[in-house]
Amino acid sequence: MFDLSPPILYDLGLEAAVAWLAERHRDTDGIAIELSLPSDPLPMDEATAVLLFRAVRELTINVVKHAEASTLYI
Repeated sequence: MFDLSPPILYDLGLEAAVAWLAERHRDTDGIAIELSLPSDPLPMDEATAVLLFRAVRELTINVVKHAEASTLYI
């Protein structure tokens, strides 16, 4: 459950949670992840942030599993 909704998502927002996710995959899967995130947080409600985080997480997992990519751009 922690992976689906990490506390950082609720505490610091979507951008920080995506950065955390990228760092985690860099460390565990060895894939280089380049982030292009807005410097100011995007205004959105919690439900939208959770949905977007889960989508990014699932897409990242699919790239790691199936694409044999060396770099992922988010």
